[in-house]
Amino acid sequence: MDERLERLKAQYEYTIDQLRKGRSVMSTIDPSDFKWLNGQAERAQVLEGRYKSLSHELKNKGELELKNQRLKERVQELEKQVKASSGVYEKVTDELIEQNQRYKQALEFYADGKNYEVTGEKTYIGHGDFTEETWIEVDRDKGEKARKALYECPDCNGTGYDHSGSIPDHMTPCFKCRG
Repeated sequence: MDERLERLKAQYEYTIDQLRKGRSVMSTIDPSDFKWLNGQAERAQVLEGRYKSLSHELKNKGELELKNQRLKERVQELEKQVKASSGVYEKVTDELIEQNQRYKQALEFYADGKNYEVTGEKTYIGHGDFTEETWIEVDRDKGEKARKALYECPDCNGTGYDHSGSIPDHMTPCFKCRG
């Protein structure tokens, strides 16, 4: 404890003791001691206010920790959802890559100049006669490679898509496997 406070406390106790004994006592406090005691009282008020503030903050800390735990749980839920959906995106991406490859192969066939060169074939028509027909590979194909690339189902390799033209979108589900 501070020396000044000890001295003032002893003076106070002496004065009280004398008054209890019925003696008359004249007690004075030095102005500098009075000023110091006043400062100590003000300091005590500030510390009391700080104590109340810290108590309130401690209470709020518990509430914040609870909210923080709830947020952590929500983040974990969202991370699970992201993982689950990433599998779906990977599957769709793989399907689009396969579809792109089919389109590429069909376009390469039609872009290849050799498939437009005229070829001749002799066909036996009976009685020892032959006829020579001329074809270009694109004529022989009659668009089959393009139709296969556009309409063949990648899941069942069937052609369960609508070929009637009534459904313009070739991305509708396959009628055979619903893929």
